[in-house]
Amino acid sequence: MRKKIINKGWFKKGHIAWNKGKCQRSKIRFNCMICGKFFWVRYSRKFTAKVCSQECQLKYLHKKNDKGQYLICVVCGKKKKVFPARIKAGLVCCSRKCQWINRRGEKNPTWNGGTSREPYGLEFGLRLKEEIRKRDNYICQIAICGLVQNGRKFPIHHIDYDRKNNDKFNLITLCNHHHSRTNYDRDYWQIYLQNLQEIRLS
Repeated sequence: MRKKIINKGWFKKGHIAWNKGKCQRSKIRFNCMICGKFFWVRYSRKFTAKVCSQECQLKYLHKKNDKGQYLICVVCGKKKKVFPARIKAGLVCCSRKCQWINRRGEKNPTWNGGTSREPYGLEFGLRLKEEIRKRDNYICQIAICGLVQNGRKFPIHHIDYDRKNNDKFNLITLCNHHHSRTNYDRDYWQIYLQNLQEIRLS
């Protein structure tokens, strides 16, 4: 059983210290402002401790900021109370599942008419991909990147976004990060990579 050491000066503040070996742990007893339960906190938190758990903290924040607004999910229609800042940020769904449903297909900002389902040309196989990687020295060809392939093979990108155009000038090695970035602002990336290929292969 731990031996309690009570200091008279601390006792007035509700402070109790326990002697555990060479170390003394000092804690203060507080009442939760939401549920009323007693809880112990460190002495350093005597000015910040207000609630006993995360659930009570959420209730306390909603009570403190009574400016909370109700959001009606555009997918399932559920009503959920959220902070106004989240609505200003463009939140329209109540959960990640509903958000994923809401951003499928044509509602996705990267939607390009379903071109991702088009088949590749017959020549675009493992042998051609490995040949392009070997030509590019297994390095991402974006100038500021220069990442070297290590383990997982780098993808081969079609510069003009035509999957059936498997000309070697139209194929380039990119790392996974930059290959995903080429899905945005395609006009810019097409011009940039075409100029890059002309400088490299001329």
